[in-house]
Parts: sequence; structure tokens; C-alpha cells
Amino acid sequence: MLSRKQFLNEIMIRGFRALASFGEASGESGPGLRSDCHALTELSPSLLKIEAERLGIDPAHVEEAELRSKVYAALSEQCR
Repeated sequence: MLSRKQFLNEIMIRGFRALASFGEASGESGPGLRSDCHALTELSPSLLKIEAERLGIDPAHVEEAELRSKVYAALSEQCR
């Protein structure tokens, strides 16, 4: 019989292993993102524009796909 501590510990270990194997199987964590940069997530269009302005990129003169690429490249550089 397992104690509560042993039971929870076993569940956490199995959960972390499952997440790790899922991450390895999926390859990259996002479009053009390094896998060690966990803080980056998919930005909504409004957050993308705000982040672009914060990084000094003018969102008015760039299409959304190119803007997303530039913002993610800048954020990826900051993660290094």
C-alpha cells in the first residue's frame, strides 16, 4: 500500500515524463521558436501589435505574418 506522499510523487513523476515525451515528439515549440524559450506563446493580434511597439517595430507598415515573424525573432533573441 502506498502512502499519500508516495502516490502523489508517483503521479507527478509519470506526468512529467509524459509531458517530456510529448515535447520531444512534437519537435519545435512554435513557428521559428527555440524549444528552450518556454515563456513564448501564441500572441493575439492585439498583443502582437503591443509587443511590436514595445520592441520598436512599427506594426502599421508590416503585414501580420511578417510582423509575427519579426516579433518572435526579437523575442527569441532576448531569450538567449
